[in-house]
Amino acid sequence: MPTELTSDTGSHPGHAPGDETEQEPVTQDAGAEAEDQPLPENAVERFIAEHVQPRRHEFRSAEQLPSAAQLLGTALARRRIEVKKIVEGRWAFYFAGTVIGGLSHGLTTLVSAHARRVLGDAEALRGHLKLMDIPCAEEGAELSGLQLRGFVVGRELVSMLALIPPYEYDDAVGGPGSVRLLDSTAADSGAGQPQVIAVDVTELVSEDISSLAVDAVRAIPGLFAAGVDLEVFSLDSLRSAVVLDVDESADLLPHHVPTLGPGRDVADAIAEQILISAAL
Repeated sequence: MPTELTSDTGSHPGHAPGDETEQEPVTQDAGAEAEDQPLPENAVERFIAEHVQPRRHEFRSAEQLPSAAQLLGTALARRRIEVKKIVEGRWAFYFAGTVIGGLSHGLTTLVSAHARRVLGDAEALRGHLKLMDIPCAEEGAELSGLQLRGFVVGRELVSMLALIPPYEYDDAVGGPGSVRLLDSTAADSGAGQPQVIAVDVTELVSEDISSLAVDAVRAIPGLFAAGVDLEVFSLDSLRSAVVLDVDESADLLPHHVPTLGPGRDVADAIAEQILISAAL
C-alpha cells in the first residue's frame, strides 16, 4: 500500500462500450441448440462460460485508478478521522483528539504483531488453520479448481472475487484496455503481478464459502482485516474447497474496481472496524 494517504480518489474506471457491430439474429433453433450445449467439467472453464463470456461487454476499461492509500484515506475522512504522519511509513489515526489506530508500512493496527508473525510463516499458518479444522492446501499442491479471493473485515466477508487467468477462451478475457492487474502498484508500473480478470461474486457464493473465508481469518489471533485465497469447484458448495492463503497486505483496489461486477467498499469497512476496535 502506498504511504501517502489522501482524500483524492481520482477517477473511477467506467464500463467499456459494448460491441456495436450488427449481429445476425439468433433463430429459435440456434438458441435451443446453445442451451443444449453441456457446460465444461473444468471449474474455471465452467465459470467463464456461465459468468464471463455473456458479460464481456461490461468489462471496465483501464482508466486512472485510485491507490489503496487514497481509498483508505477517503474512508477515514468520511468518519472525521484525522491522519497524521509520525515518521516515514508510519501514520497515526486520531478521532476527537485521541489516537484510535494507525498505519505502519501498509498495515493498519487491525493486524497484530502476532498475526504478522504467523502469516509470515506458511507452516505456522497451516498449523493455525488445521487447529481450527479449516481445510487448507498443502505446500506445493497442484491447483485445478476456481480460485477465489475474499476480503474479510472484522467478522464479515466484505468482498469475494473470482480470479480468471488469460485462458484459452481468448474472447472471454477482455478487449483492449481491460483492467487485469490485481495489484495497484503493479498497475502503475506495468510489472509484477500476473494478468488476471477479477469478477465480483460476493452475491453468488454460498454462505458456507463465505463462512470458510471468515473462519480462516478468525483462526489467526489478532487479525481483523485480511485477504483470503480459496480454491473451490463450485460457487455453491464446500466440496473439496480449501484455503490457499491468508494475506494481511492484500490489495484493496481489485475489490473496489473489479474487471467485472459492482465492486465493494473494503476501505470503508476497514475504517469502520478501526472505530469499532477503538471502542472495545
